[in-house]
Amino acid sequence: MSAAFDGSGYRQRVLAELHRRSTLDLDDPFFVAALDPDAVHTDAQVREQLAAVMAFLQRQRDATRYASLAATLVRRRAEWEAPLLDAATRDQLRARVLAARQAGQAERLAKVARNLATVRERFGGVPRSRVAGLRRLAAADGVTTEQFDAVLAGEQVIEDGWGDGAEPLAAGVRRQIRDRLTELRQLRVGSRAATASLWAFLGVPAGSPPERIRAAYEIALERNQRRPHDHEKTVIADLLAQVRTRLLDGDPAAYTAGLAADAREEIRGRVEEHIVLDGELGPAAFEGLVREILSSGSGLSTAQAKTLLLGVARELGAAVTTGVFLDYVVCAQCCRPEPVDGSRICRYCDTELYTACPSCGRETEAAAVACRSCGQSVRQAREAAQAVSAIRRALGAGRARQA
Repeated sequence: MSAAFDGSGYRQRVLAELHRRSTLDLDDPFFVAALDPDAVHTDAQVREQLAAVMAFLQRQRDATRYASLAATLVRRRAEWEAPLLDAATRDQLRARVLAARQAGQAERLAKVARNLATVRERFGGVPRSRVAGLRRLAAADGVTTEQFDAVLAGEQVIEDGWGDGAEPLAAGVRRQIRDRLTELRQLRVGSRAATASLWAFLGVPAGSPPERIRAAYEIALERNQRRPHDHEKTVIADLLAQVRTRLLDGDPAAYTAGLAADAREEIRGRVEEHIVLDGELGPAAFEGLVREILSSGSGLSTAQAKTLLLGVARELGAAVTTGVFLDYVVCAQCCRPEPVDGSRICRYCDTELYTACPSCGRETEAAAVACRSCGQSVRQAREAAQAVSAIRRALGAGRARQA
């Protein structure tokens, strides 16, 4: 106990916690005296620590924030000093304090688990946008960041945010990109999911690191340069120019935030209609609106769609009841969402909802930009596999130059 007393640390760890509590509880003198009950202290060490704490409390009586608390602790010093000064009493108290702390810690961690379960049941996982708030709630109850993260490690954290608070691209720019993507879809007579956004066009997940965006861009650029000169080549070139401007040279978060802004504008009127007519956003209406967002071709995930709806309802001051959590898989062809209930075929267009990842072989959604298991771009892996097959066929037919 020869080290200098850490007054700042005592203020943060002990006084701040005692000040936060609704009533002053002195049943844990080890905490008030900043003594570790797991350690063995001599009588001299205990007296030295108590003297240092008391001197510090005397000085704090002239401070602003903790003056009243410090004065109370000084006035009631016998209640927490006396049990520590006697070695036999101190040993008995140590056992009780350790048991109580263990029970209290177990309850605090159980509360963290309950909070996480509440969020999980609502969203089908723990949205990343809510992790910071849940961590603050846990910290207010005395749970450390390390303890919270240990409990969180057992949960599935889902990405539901967009743009990290960035300002969305201007509406005119967003419309220009959206029109070009629509034009490409019409030229290809392809799926809406593959042209839902610049991210889907590139075949990489939203928010991918710059090196992955650049690699996908260069592959698409080289492939387009080999295309014959036609209108599709021109449209793809325009989209690649947007990729370079918005995702490589600009802030990708601004583009992603724009996707959410478009979806919010499209759905706000429908949310307001339900609120005006029904007085709230009930479970059936909520899930129906989630399906509308998913089928709009915005490229948002189920979690993002739910978060967006809750945000719009909050802006409108409406109550929301979400009911039982439902997750959806979006059809790669018609872009309509289907509940994840074991169905393998889209009920609207008979398209397979799932496919094997060409990279790792595990099953993933056919409309997914990247495999859920390995993170590899599904479309890039499929195109690479098709290219290898074409080369093998050409070599097998003796067309070495074509290969």
